[in-house]
Amino acid sequence: MPPEFPACHPGSMGRPKLYHTKAERLLAKQTYSKTYYNKNRPKICITNKTRYRRKQGIPTKSPRKPSPATTRTIEQHAAGNAHRLDWDVAGLEQELASILGQSLTTFLDHAFEKLADSASPEVTIQRLKAALHQVREVHK
Repeated sequence: MPPEFPACHPGSMGRPKLYHTKAERLLAKQTYSKTYYNKNRPKICITNKTRYRRKQGIPTKSPRKPSPATTRTIEQHAAGNAHRLDWDVAGLEQELASILGQSLTTFLDHAFEKLADSASPEVTIQRLKAALHQVREVHK
């Protein structure tokens, strides 16, 4: 008959339990499931769509995977549209300059100077509101 070893004997020690209660085990399982789903969401969605369509009797197309050559990152997409964005901003600046009668920077500089120097800032605020209203009307 083999000798009995106490629980603290090095030869009988296993890995300590990570989760001691059912609630801890359930929480760990839920956390792992969420992490797995977030990592593999596209693949899981395709699998679920395929299974649903098969059960419904809907003919399925094989999912098309984008080729690496046509896949663009957000940075590449933004870089490709930078010229259009620059043109939009330049056009907006020209439109505002024509409405305000001066550049936007000059307008704001003068407006804040007047606001700071004004004994009655309400008049300056009213003018700013009127200019903003004009810009909104043109934008519509």
